[in-house]
Amino acid sequence: MPILFQRRAENLKIQSANLKKFKTIPQKALRASLEVSYLIGKTMKPHTIGESLIYPAATKMTSIMHGDKYGNELKTIPLSRDIGSRRISEMSQNIESEVIKRIQNSSVFPLQLDETTNITKMSQLITETFLCCKSLEGKQQEKKYSK
Repeated sequence: MPILFQRRAENLKIQSANLKKFKTIPQKALRASLEVSYLIGKTMKPHTIGESLIYPAATKMTSIMHGDKYGNELKTIPLSRDIGSRRISEMSQNIESEVIKRIQNSSVFPLQLDETTNITKMSQLITETFLCCKSLEGKQQEKKYSK
């Protein structure tokens, strides 16, 4: 057999071995990943905090309290910044679709309005239900206060 084919066969074996390493994520690890991503999103911290702080801290605490076996088990939890970002985005889309679905299925719903001005003194209408704002016609009059 020519050397080229031997190298290709060896590369194929290596690739096959690497593919076997990629397995499905255990259900508990997936749930833990979702919960941590949710907490990161709630605190509005960068998504990198999962793999740079939370993961090492949790692994260290678990190893100290329960032994290395359990600390190593935490390595199955995916907490990379890409995964965290994707999970937070998916949760956000899910929440948005649920809110829209509830509004569409309801005959009435509350709507809270407020007016504010931006830095150019342009009035804006803010709706709390849809978390958006719309510019209004005209500029807000600057109020002068006297002592």
